[in-house]
Amino acid sequence: MRIETYTSELGEAIERLQRRYIAVQPQGSKFVPKASYNQHPAMEGGKNVFCAFVDDALVGYGVLIPTPAEPESAQDIENTIWIYIRVDPEAGNWVAIQEALYEAILEKCREYSRKWRSRETRMAIGYPEGRQDEIEYFVSKGLERFDALLQMRRDLSEPMPEFELPPGVTARRWRMEGKGEKERYLEVEMRVWPQSPRTVEELTYYFGSWKGGAAITAFDEAGRIVGSVMAYWYGKWHGVTEDVFVAPDWRRKGIAKRLIMEGMKYLWENGIRTAGLEVRESNQPAVRLYQSLGYRVIHREVQLALSI
Repeated sequence: MRIETYTSELGEAIERLQRRYIAVQPQGSKFVPKASYNQHPAMEGGKNVFCAFVDDALVGYGVLIPTPAEPESAQDIENTIWIYIRVDPEAGNWVAIQEALYEAILEKCREYSRKWRSRETRMAIGYPEGRQDEIEYFVSKGLERFDALLQMRRDLSEPMPEFELPPGVTARRWRMEGKGEKERYLEVEMRVWPQSPRTVEELTYYFGSWKGGAAITAFDEAGRIVGSVMAYWYGKWHGVTEDVFVAPDWRRKGIAKRLIMEGMKYLWENGIRTAGLEVRESNQPAVRLYQSLGYRVIHREVQLALSI
């Protein structure tokens, strides 16, 4: 067995392996197009994607997505490196492949940790509850559960409630075409979520991965962003309403409900029939908000982490 970093020539092989993996483990599996492995900014042109070969056959791969905390954020907010590993279900030596990929990823995560000396760094991973063999493998490596990610979905044919925005607040759809508009949006987003900062390049890539969609953003009378939601779709029928936030001074005024409702209406207008989102189980106020709008939990993903 040998481990190499990703090159574009491996794109078709990775997509075939993904399809075999998803066929066996469909719950919670997401198909990632081959272009993502060298075009997504976090992949560093493929250097953060490790591929395992037996002879010349691709038998598994692992990915790490570094998410450094903003320098201005509180010191107790850790840098996080999200990882995942996929092993070909047709490979006979599953444990050995998993081990080789894990060791390669762990060493790269330690390199990031040494580079980010100013605060703690953790390596994190998420797996559906049903994949106990994979969860137990990472637990055996010292990773501990810290949360769960809930996938929620809503049938858009069901009645949608009506909510009003506060006086002086308006909402509009936009795609943040210029760098300045993206920076303006990210400045507010990062104040709300300092533990998950994004760059302009990552936001641009995010928009480019959609088949269609828009940000639905609320502004005060001075034109300042006070809340937002992303509403978009990849395929023909299922849409997403996510990245929901409201600036601290504007919370508990019904802004989130109004923006999510606008996102659902926007999806429906474009022929989309269901809306989904993801939320941390520990964020119970958000879970209750989404449930009040008709979203239901359809899947739970266990999240594990290890300080490195």
